[in-house]
Amino acid sequence: RRYIEALRSSSLESFFTLVTDPAHDVFPPLFQRIFICFEGVKRGWVEGCRRVLCVDGCFLKTFLGGQFLAAVGRDANEQMYPLC
Repeated sequence: RRYIEALRSSSLESFFTLVTDPAHDVFPPLFQRIFICFEGVKRGWVEGCRRVLCVDGCFLKTFLGGQFLAAVGRDANEQMYPLC
């Protein structure tokens, strides 16, 4: 939570969401997922990229498991533009 608060204080227009597992009532809270979209990346996509989003994901093959998801756009040069 301190990392998210530090990011929020340095970039007010960015969007951050940290979700913990409500089923486990432990301290510190059990991490479930995080979403990060920086203001500069969002503005770059709106001003210079095509209105196409591609979402890709993969399974994490560790003892913890889980998934990793990423959203990618296309810029004017047909290059990938990572969003979140």
